[in-house]
Amino acid sequence: MLINGPMTATIEGGTKATTRGTAFYYTGGGTLGNIASYTALTPGNVAAWARTNYGDGTTSTLGNLTLNMQADSRLFLTQKVNMNLSNTSVSNLFSGLASTEKPTVGGSNDYRRFMLYQSHLNVDQAVNLDNPSDDYNLLEISNSSITNNSTITGTQDGQIGIAQENSDLATPKSTVTLINKGTIDLSGKNSAAIYGKNAIVVNDTAGIIKIAKSSTGLYGLRNTEIYNKGNISVGNKSTGMFYSDVFTDPVTSAVTIYDTETGLQNTGTITLDDEEGVGMTYEPGNITVAPVFENAGTITSTKDKNVGMYAKVAKNNISYDTVNSKVITFGDSASLADPNVAMYTNATGTGTNPLINNGDITIGKNAVGIYGFEEVNNKNITVGDGSVAMYSKGGNVDLNSGTIKVGKNEAVGVYTVGSGQQIINTGTAFDIGDTSFGFVNVGTGNTIESNISDVTLKNDSVYAYSNDTSGIIRNNTNLTSVGTNGNNYGIYAAGTIENNGNIDFNTGIGNVGVYSVKNGNARNTGTISVGGSDPINKIFSVGMAAGYIGDSSTPATTGNIENNGTINVNGKYSIGMYGVGAGTTVTNNSDIVLNANNTIGIYVEEGAKAINNGSIRTGASGLSSVTGVVLSKNSTLDNRGTIDIDSRSGVGVYLKGGTIINRGRINVTGKGAVEEYDMAKNATSKPMGDVIIDAPAGSPTAKIIVAGKGEVQPTLVTTTAENPITVSASSIGLYVDTSSKNYTQAIDNLGALTSEADLIIGVEAAENTASKYIQINDRNILDPYNRAIVYGGVAKWTVYSGALTWMATPTLDPDTGEITNLYMAKAAYTNWASNSKVTPTKVTDTYNFADGLEQRYGVKPLGTRENQIFQKLNSIGNNEEILLYQAFDEMMGHQYGNLQQRISKTGSLLDKEFNHLRKDWRKPSKDNNKIKVFGMRDEYNSDTAGVIDNTSNAYGFAYVHENDTVKLGNSSGWYAGAVTNRFRFKDIGHSKENQSMIKAGVFKTMSPKNDHNGSLRWTISGDVYAGINDMKRRYLVVDEVFEAKSDYRTYGAAVKNELGYNIRMSERTHLRPYGALKMEYGRFNNIKEDRGEMRLEVKGNDYFSVKPEVGMEFRYVQPLAVRTNLSVGLTAAYENELGKVGENNNKARVRYTSADWFGIRGEKDDRKGSGKFDLNIGIDNTRFGVTVNAGYDTKGKNVRGGIGFRAIY
Repeated sequence: MLINGPMTATIEGGTKATTRGTAFYYTGGGTLGNIASYTALTPGNVAAWARTNYGDGTTSTLGNLTLNMQADSRLFLTQKVNMNLSNTSVSNLFSGLASTEKPTVGGSNDYRRFMLYQSHLNVDQAVNLDNPSDDYNLLEISNSSITNNSTITGTQDGQIGIAQENSDLATPKSTVTLINKGTIDLSGKNSAAIYGKNAIVVNDTAGIIKIAKSSTGLYGLRNTEIYNKGNISVGNKSTGMFYSDVFTDPVTSAVTIYDTETGLQNTGTITLDDEEGVGMTYEPGNITVAPVFENAGTITSTKDKNVGMYAKVAKNNISYDTVNSKVITFGDSASLADPNVAMYTNATGTGTNPLINNGDITIGKNAVGIYGFEEVNNKNITVGDGSVAMYSKGGNVDLNSGTIKVGKNEAVGVYTVGSGQQIINTGTAFDIGDTSFGFVNVGTGNTIESNISDVTLKNDSVYAYSNDTSGIIRNNTNLTSVGTNGNNYGIYAAGTIENNGNIDFNTGIGNVGVYSVKNGNARNTGTISVGGSDPINKIFSVGMAAGYIGDSSTPATTGNIENNGTINVNGKYSIGMYGVGAGTTVTNNSDIVLNANNTIGIYVEEGAKAINNGSIRTGASGLSSVTGVVLSKNSTLDNRGTIDIDSRSGVGVYLKGGTIINRGRINVTGKGAVEEYDMAKNATSKPMGDVIIDAPAGSPTAKIIVAGKGEVQPTLVTTTAENPITVSASSIGLYVDTSSKNYTQAIDNLGALTSEADLIIGVEAAENTASKYIQINDRNILDPYNRAIVYGGVAKWTVYSGALTWMATPTLDPDTGEITNLYMAKAAYTNWASNSKVTPTKVTDTYNFADGLEQRYGVKPLGTRENQIFQKLNSIGNNEEILLYQAFDEMMGHQYGNLQQRISKTGSLLDKEFNHLRKDWRKPSKDNNKIKVFGMRDEYNSDTAGVIDNTSNAYGFAYVHENDTVKLGNSSGWYAGAVTNRFRFKDIGHSKENQSMIKAGVFKTMSPKNDHNGSLRWTISGDVYAGINDMKRRYLVVDEVFEAKSDYRTYGAAVKNELGYNIRMSERTHLRPYGALKMEYGRFNNIKEDRGEMRLEVKGNDYFSVKPEVGMEFRYVQPLAVRTNLSVGLTAAYENELGKVGENNNKARVRYTSADWFGIRGEKDDRKGSGKFDLNIGIDNTRFGVTVNAGYDTKGKNVRGGIGFRAIY
């Protein structure tokens, strides 16, 4: 076509690609789908095309053409071309033509430069999706390939970096190949980096994709091949790679399901930078060719609620594999209810979505490694505390190789909840943390089979747990405990247990090899070995156990255990086989070997049945207290085998209410350690301090004799028998509760366990009487122990009180040896006032206090607070003397020890404020008045034993009136003030004292006649004070705090001389050395505590203070404004107390008694003196001011600080 004259053509626009007008049509060459074969659309090729199609082959006639481009019109429509984005501008496009050959393109700028159809665009320049005029945004691209070699960015919502659909299924899929070799960075929501349909989508090795919230990195629809070889980073609720063959029309909501024959693979890195993201999602339609959904790269995140691989069920339910071949690494989750999951499927049943791990999965706390139905592990899964490595809701779980490592806090290796599952471990090693599980089965009819060689358990862990009553656990694995704490369970399960492995639980205490519950059946053919137990805390190691005793929250259960292997009991107090409850059967068909002291072969109770068809024997020499079988209440033993016990004090069968049917052989040998001891033929008299219980041999009664009083009549105590208490069979010291409500039941046949036993008499009877002397002959209390004495087989009984300050002894029936009476007597507290006892006061002081304490016993009735003090003292057990000494020390009133020191300290607070008002503040006139309100915090620490550290908070006011004479340096005046000082003691009870003091005095300051500047000044002052104080003394007795309160008065007087010289170093700085001597006398009246418990009376006492002081004051004054100054003062001084203030030997006694006075230790009066340092900062304007001060005294390590507000008029 030749345009030989000027021609103007109008190209009309359109709203759709199919309706808009096109100026030129360009068709290239090549094979469809082979991008490299397409014609390159370069300026040279365009020039050749123009000269051929619009000229004579040499010259183009397009120079005569003027194009009027309307909005939304199109300049070029191309096919099978390969074009750079940089060549799409009109100037570049026609740059191969001479100026006379180029068409004139005018009209609207809002027209499309190109439509690339079945072509290829190379993005070789940066693209800004936010700019409508960007060359990339002015293109139309359809059914074409795009390669990004530059950067594509956008910030708006709903943007897509690259998007193409291959609408013609007859054309090759490679016709639409979308490749990112550069960077795509979209920060808006609901965006996608690359979208393709029936296409090939690739993020190449150099490709970087970053997307924000609710967006997708690579999105493929309808059998699109998606490959990530580079790096994809996604934001909140976003997906790295998304494959789908299910299309929902956004307008009609119609759903189209495509056939699926393409899988999804990641070989690059996907990073989930926020929460609720997904690394890869695979949503097949109707599967026609089995695809593979695979991560062969890395999926990583440190955030929460993310999923690594999300496999959706195919619409035709055809199964496909989801495989992790490399690395998935996630961090901690806040809750296991909404966790991170490495591999996940939305399957609701078996047969559709097996999850296979061939790589490494590592997750943090409260997360899940694999969550689905059928699962396979061939490599490594590592999970943190509280996490689950594999969670299966149904189907088989195959553990073929690799390692499962779980953390602490009830983490689980394999957790199954389905029915009819086969969980088979043929090669996966387990590393189980403390308090965690290897297998947990809470499904129905599931089978767990472990065939690996060895597993170790640390502490409080379980290898296999199941509450499935129809389930089976078949263990062929050797289990070993390695934790020092123990408390491990090898297998704990309902249903059927078959243990064929060896269980070595010698390390740690409280380990149990096999435990059967819910009427299950457990059989052992291996060797089970258990170590030691902790009987004090009732933690026992057991080879095999069945059932447990229920409580209010947990119902009782039964079980059945059978030993066809060997059970070695290698630790003290441990048990070979244990069973409890009617319906529980314990059967030994082979060997139980007892290799330690105090071990038991079989222990059954509460109606359980024991059957011995094998051998129960000792396996070592020199053992003691070994028992073959223990039969508790209503339990039975059918012995058809051999019980062979060689042990000192050994027992073949110990009956505690059980029954034995012996059809076999019971052989017990070994030398007993029983010495003949006949209680009925021995006197039971006992002395303690000044009290003797005289119980002659054969006498049914006894006398209680107190020194100085003679025989006293004891108070008879009986019981209402409300709460019978049965003593545990493990006890060989039988405690006798003597309260009015509880009574204890002794153990029958105690001699089968021990040849010696104690009767420990409790002091509960003292809770029901204020008497110090008690007699008990109530049969409810005595009969159970009389049965034990007569029938228990114990050769020697020792009877004693369980309380430190009480003694107890029985009288015995001379014929039967039964107890006829129990006598109890309280010993005087003065028995514990010896020099050898730890107390911060002299022995005479402790004695006098203990005497007063003793006189108060029984004065107040039962139920009062003072009586409760004595109940606490009565509760102190033998070998707990330290508690009694502590109670003495707490009650002896150490809070009054340095009372004079605190009184003097309160007065000195006012002295300090008077001095500041006189010296540190300017005088607006010759006759001036100054007033200050202040607060002060103080702390005192002492190294003297018995002197209690304290803190104090004081507040008050100080007033000074001063008249200056004409001569500088001469003045006189008076002062007054009041302060309240609240002391808080650092004792156990946090005692309190409040001191309120008023003080008033006069002063006179003089300067030598020839000192015209008044630099050298001598000040003499005198004052008096009076105070009202209250003390709330709180003290600990055993484990409870009691208190006593008092009010008292103080008064005193002081005189002080001070000589100082003021050196004016500059206009603003002053230095003042000084020396002073203060003498003070003070006194407090008699203190009588009139409220509270164990009240004291403190004898009134005084103090006399002689305190010389030398020091240096430095002051700096900085004007701030008119009549406003900032002053900073620093004082360093040394003072020495030469009087008697601290160590004043205050004395106290227990009030309302005739006990003598005891001394209260005060602070040691040392003559080393004390350094003190004060810092004062103030601002004043001659009328008002504020000061802040802080100080430190080396003596007592006294730290103080305060604030004050002043007024001058």
